[in-house]
Amino acid sequence: MNARVPIEDLSNEALASRMTGLALNLYYYQARLMLPADVGDLFRETLDECNRRGLVQVQVVPACIHQDDFPPKIHSRQLIRYDKRDRLERLMQGIISFGPSRIYKDAPVEAQQDDEMRRRFLFPNQVVAIGQVQYPASNIVLHSHIAEEDGTPIHYHLFCAAYEESQKLCRAFHADGYVRIRDYKRFFELLEAELKRSFPEAATLGGEVRYYDDREGHHSKTLEDIIFCKTIDYIYQREYRIAVLDAPQPHERFEIRIAVPEGLLELHLTQ
Repeated sequence: MNARVPIEDLSNEALASRMTGLALNLYYYQARLMLPADVGDLFRETLDECNRRGLVQVQVVPACIHQDDFPPKIHSRQLIRYDKRDRLERLMQGIISFGPSRIYKDAPVEAQQDDEMRRRFLFPNQVVAIGQVQYPASNIVLHSHIAEEDGTPIHYHLFCAAYEESQKLCRAFHADGYVRIRDYKRFFELLEAELKRSFPEAATLGGEVRYYDDREGHHSKTLEDIIFCKTIDYIYQREYRIAVLDAPQPHERFEIRIAVPEGLLELHLTQ
């Protein structure tokens, strides 16, 4: 288990990045800025450290958060898929598209940019011995790769949605609206059955993303653990993902089509 990195050890750049990510959890309620309970302590700790260093320029409300928005809704059985209109309309027809894990690092939309082939964690400042000489080391960033024991990358595909419904996320993903999946368990059953029929060798996994503080590490022990964990930079997305292992053409997007029961999907366009 990694020792927790003191927040004082973060560089100004790392601290500013952390502040930006946590600020995306803000929302307005009756003209007051609010935070979800699970990020309150992390936000205040980071804000206090920014104030101590005088980093006032990073203490801003992100542009995707508007004061006249409705408060976000958190769903327990429903999912929200944000996307462009044409892809939402295809989803309404039962066409589900899976992106290869390698593409997200360079995604054109900032909210989708994450290296899905590895996970980041920080290491405390320390003195490192190289030969007979000791050097102070700081800002140590390590990565655990999603790979076989011999280092061969493990490629997989993703379909991502959120269990938060909000105008904020619609803007963050540059979406034209969203499709509400009214029963995520039924949706997953239909999708899993079609994947099994179309690609018998593939394995399908589904569940909520677990967010970890990279100052502590992700402590993942299985492949599923690491695929379903992301840093707290992305906690504002409240993500539910479906991952497919061993699909054909690991570097290419693929689609499947399911027969959609009446009432399972609901289209909402904002523009």
